[in-house]
Amino acid sequence: MQNSLTTDDGVTITFPSEFGSYRYISPIGEGSSAVVILVENKITNNLFAAKLLKRDKSIDKNLERELRFLQSMRHPNIISVYDIIYLPNAICVIMEYCPRGDLISELSAVGHFEPNTLRSYSYQIISALQFLHSNGWTHRDLKPDNILIDTKGKIKLTDFGHCGEVNKKDPMMCTLCGTYYYIPPEVMEEHPYDGKKADIWALGVVMYCMATGQLPWEQGSAQEVRERIMKGQIVNLPNIDKDCLRIVKMCIVVDPSKRATIDEIFDDEWFTPIALLEASRPKIKTTSKILTMSTTRFTINPRRHELKKHSTSLYNFTFS
Repeated sequence: MQNSLTTDDGVTITFPSEFGSYRYISPIGEGSSAVVILVENKITNNLFAAKLLKRDKSIDKNLERELRFLQSMRHPNIISVYDIIYLPNAICVIMEYCPRGDLISELSAVGHFEPNTLRSYSYQIISALQFLHSNGWTHRDLKPDNILIDTKGKIKLTDFGHCGEVNKKDPMMCTLCGTYYYIPPEVMEEHPYDGKKADIWALGVVMYCMATGQLPWEQGSAQEVRERIMKGQIVNLPNIDKDCLRIVKMCIVVDPSKRATIDEIFDDEWFTPIALLEASRPKIKTTSKILTMSTTRFTINPRRHELKKHSTSLYNFTFS
């Protein structure tokens, strides 16, 4: 039996009810270029998320690069890719299933995170970023939409379509990528930039969102918001956790050379209780391999100024 689902851009993707070792259960959501479905392993009955993209030579090439990257980066806070299946009309990527969705969904339900959850989630995001940075990679599109939560409350960083490898001889990057309200001034100005420092800025914005349920930039016209971003002018809400705000201010610094490094943030005293707990647990092996990836571009959309979900971005892959 054939099934069909339509992406946000109106592309219809057809797929059989069974393929490989998997059985189609139900749709999860759709994005601009793909749909996500829930599948079950026919032998183990384990559930997985399957990303379906319409077959296209350019997408096939970019997707394979991203998959090689994901398969090389084994970390407890980075989404796992288990299999890739080439169907007649689509590419199917089998990934771990995170039924709680992303941070946007979670924030929509609770408003903002209480201090212990805020600290735990922040620590896990930082751990994933530290792993990437220590292996010579940058994410370059960190935002709540790209952070999933599994059934046990563990953070899973996803969407590595804009990920870039750091050149040791010349670490500065030029590709304009990311999401408007999470990119730092130097990227917005289209200057050469340090990808790791761009991640740090975005981390500050994400932590602020988790603590308050809203973006750190006071709303206004596109130009007014841009000016606030260029000045690093955040809204100091009275209810924000003081330790979180302190770290946010270490991240949202206009001069990239004065921004904290991921190691400095990871070693902050606010995370000491979690670090001690993690140190007492059995170590999970993390691995990485050197790969070659291409860069991508994006178009700034200054109209997206609210912390809300405009489309399903679960298990997102980004191509352009």
